[in-house]
Amino acid sequence: MIIPPLFVATIVAAAFVYGDLRIATGSTWPASIAHGVHNASWGALGALTVTSSPVLVNEYLAGDTGLLILLATVVAAFWLRRWLRQHPHKES
Repeated sequence: MIIPPLFVATIVAAAFVYGDLRIATGSTWPASIAHGVHNASWGALGALTVTSSPVLVNEYLAGDTGLLILLATVVAAFWLRRWLRQHPHKES
């Protein structure tokens, strides 16, 4: 059963993205938009991936618990954290 670990890993990675966006901007809107992008991306990946095994695509590769979404979220979390370190928020 690989779905629960993929799901938990995706949630943890997404928490870093959404949390960093919330803290850096002081608003919940960027995190809300990022969550919408996340939801749209797994739908798009599922539609673009053609296979004779829909369970493989929907659960393990491109679905909400898929490996492709997890990898993209981890990359986004690392990129965002690095970008925020290079561009610190300046108080007015």
